[in-house]
Amino acid sequence: MREFATYSDGVHVLNQGAHEAFLTTLLQYRQYGSESKRLMRWLCENCGEESRKLIKGLGSVRYFSVPTIEQMYSKLWLIGETFLDVEFPDGQQALDFCTMDRVYQYVCAAYEGEISFEHCQQSNDEKLLLDLRMHEWIPDERVRKRIMLYGFGRNVFPLSKFMEGKIRKHTHFEPDLFVDWYLYDSPYKGYASQYMLYKFLNPIERQDKWVW
Repeated sequence: MREFATYSDGVHVLNQGAHEAFLTTLLQYRQYGSESKRLMRWLCENCGEESRKLIKGLGSVRYFSVPTIEQMYSKLWLIGETFLDVEFPDGQQALDFCTMDRVYQYVCAAYEGEISFEHCQQSNDEKLLLDLRMHEWIPDERVRKRIMLYGFGRNVFPLSKFMEGKIRKHTHFEPDLFVDWYLYDSPYKGYASQYMLYKFLNPIERQDKWVW
């Protein structure tokens, strides 16, 4: 663990800023992966900045950046008109409403200064949760830890259903017990989470290095 934690400052599965981590987690909360991607794509295409990039073999590729707080705030009327001021003919539309309503409230709070990512960087873990009002928007502690790790680099170990299943399969431990037993006081808990996720998603690579 010490080796991979010191090599290139750890294995980073995701490289997100605080705003992007917060936004993507709000979209993923209680949504299927394909649905959260659809909502993120809508936000990027309607609120983000369009760019082009030359990629070898593909030529000029068009893409949209993740929208900033300011860009999303300027399009709040569009978010409301598209997702919030609608009837609910099916369950998915109702789920979209709940998801985008959280995004709407988050953008308003961030733009009006009720939460500040720069200020929160200096807070301890408990105060970070309060400053970002995470208990209000994301009741699930496991999901909150994902933002803390990927958005703020905090030394926490998020447990998703995917991770829990893999830990049970490979270690025969209950996930909470595994984290407490092996990583309770470890300064590399966050690195371990990213490394294990990387290995679980790429199981063929370097199988000889799997050691428990």
